[in-house]
Amino acid sequence: MAITSARNAFKRLSGALLLVAISSFAGAAVSADNPLDGMSRVGKGKMNWLWLELYHASLYTVDGQYQHGRYPQALEIQYSRDIEAKDLLDATGSEWQKQGVPDAQVQAYLAKLAPVWVDVQRGDTLLLVASDESQGEFFHNGQSLGKVNDTGLMQAFLGIWLRDDTSEPSLRAQLLGETSCDC
Repeated sequence: MAITSARNAFKRLSGALLLVAISSFAGAAVSADNPLDGMSRVGKGKMNWLWLELYHASLYTVDGQYQHGRYPQALEIQYSRDIEAKDLLDATGSEWQKQGVPDAQVQAYLAKLAPVWVDVQRGDTLLLVASDESQGEFFHNGQSLGKVNDTGLMQAFLGIWLRDDTSEPSLRAQLLGETSCDC
């Protein structure tokens, strides 16, 4: 009788341990699906246009320090307004033109982005995880939109915010952690 009770207790304990082990692995699998796992925020900033808040942006690297040309890097944008994909593409192209990217290159880059990008709603997040200067993956609210492979595209895209000649130097300073944001 005591042996039977001990066996039953052992079976219950084994089952409980197995359940804990399975849930630990399940948690690890969910965590592994987070594209920002293993990355630390460098800085966070807010983009306003006139009096309208457009978005908050955060820059991530492996060690939380930014160095031009060192990958992986991630840029996360949480939108404060509804914006159509076409308008996002137009704004992106406009920023590249301001930075002197040749028109033919701008059009080639936009052609790569157009099939991937979507309309965003207030509260939506777009995330780019750039593994190197030519490969990256875009995410919308945590779901992959697709990978983009094009030599120089990742650096050009991130450059909209991170180049010295960005049209928004105060946002750049916030993303690089040089100044703080009240956001």
